[in-house]
Amino acid sequence: MKLREPRTADMLVYAWLVVVIYVRLATNCALAARELARGHGELGAAITAFTVLHLLVVVFLLIFLSTTLSLGAGGLDRRRLTVLGASLGTRVAAEIVDSVAHPMTIVVGLFIVPLVFPIAHMPDAGGIVAALVIAVVAVFFAAQALGGLLSLSPTAHRLAAGFRFLFAAVMLALVAANLDFNWDAAGVRVTVFRTPFLLDDGSGGGLLAALRPWSPSSRVVGGGVLACAVFAIVCLGLYALALCATPRPAATAAFGRSAPTAAPAGDATDIIRRKELVLLLRSGPALVAVAAGVGSAAWLAAARVATAGIPLLGCFVIVLAQFGAAANLFGREGRALQRYTLLGVDWRMIFAMKNGAWLLVTGGVMVPPIVVAALRVSVGAAAALLLSAALALSLCVLWGNISSLLFPSAERARRGGAFVNQLAPFLIAAIPFAIHRDVAPFGSAGFDAAVAACVAVSIVLHARLRARIGRTLDAEIESVVARF
Repeated sequence: MKLREPRTADMLVYAWLVVVIYVRLATNCALAARELARGHGELGAAITAFTVLHLLVVVFLLIFLSTTLSLGAGGLDRRRLTVLGASLGTRVAAEIVDSVAHPMTIVVGLFIVPLVFPIAHMPDAGGIVAALVIAVVAVFFAAQALGGLLSLSPTAHRLAAGFRFLFAAVMLALVAANLDFNWDAAGVRVTVFRTPFLLDDGSGGGLLAALRPWSPSSRVVGGGVLACAVFAIVCLGLYALALCATPRPAATAAFGRSAPTAAPAGDATDIIRRKELVLLLRSGPALVAVAAGVGSAAWLAAARVATAGIPLLGCFVIVLAQFGAAANLFGREGRALQRYTLLGVDWRMIFAMKNGAWLLVTGGVMVPPIVVAALRVSVGAAAALLLSAALALSLCVLWGNISSLLFPSAERARRGGAFVNQLAPFLIAAIPFAIHRDVAPFGSAGFDAAVAACVAVSIVLHARLRARIGRTLDAEIESVVARF
């Protein structure tokens, strides 16, 4: 059941994103079709071109996230065919059949349907629709190829985490952006996060003109079927190369087995604390967090205009880098749960040691930018920054304990984590900004009081959660012992 819960959580968040983006896309298509039907050709063409670009970006993000997260078994099927010694042609054919039969293909087809209505009012509608379908197929294979390349080796799989964070942020930005259109005699503008951008001024200026030399959307709107076909062939070739580069996994890797590890000796709590600190300090995300903390402190110290946004950005990058360790406490330890059970260590102590080590490393990296903020900005800004960091750390620990039980995943598994864990850091970081916008401005007494109240609530919830975890796991162990 625990293996199914990440898929369920991913599908719920994924479906919500698809519905919201589809509604926005269909609204833009209806607007473009209305303006084209009224005879406003340049206005309707500009909105249609931007909507095509929006569609291609969305298709790439949806397919990549579906490939690299826990939503599909394409990687597992690919390894099965590789172990059986299937030829490259067989694997490509099997992957294409799997892609056509995948539910995401139907979703992509539904995204294309609203664009048919504005295109029907444009000259050479048939050629534009054909170019659109070919371009979507090309983007589909490009996303599949990138997802395959990022699953070839453990190193590539670690790089895939950064891509997932980046693309998840872009997907959230597409959902949060308004993407409203305004037009007057000066041209057509699109509003993104309440900021207008010029799309087309009718004389070769604007965003669409800047994107025209390299964007596939300009080829689609121009009816460039041949250019889109060449693009699709290149993407299909990259997809085939990604399949050709898939290594033959060993028998142990194919069946997901890990080598047994010896149980630690000595005082268990001290060993857990020391081991967790060593694992955190030697990890790549810890180096990124240290670089972000030191870099933001140096940036703020050398900046001509000292603002609180610099240390806020540094602390957010630190949380983003370290969140994977908080959300997967037993990922590096293989059969850690069985070892700790045999040692007889209290579960609340285990989680306390791991959470304490994570807080020590992550919170320690946040100290330099907070200290420099107190010196360069103000003591009030530093206090607000300190409370915001405390809130983010407490919420990361709270959700990390829940995630470590619901979505357990060994690092050797080479599969994407739960999608909710890709979104959680952004949602946690959004809470102080929401308090700044809706309650009291950053650095004020009201802001500090609101954040301190949130920190107190999270600490109480964490204490209750630890007690609940201890009782639940002890009850499960006693039931197993009783059966024996």
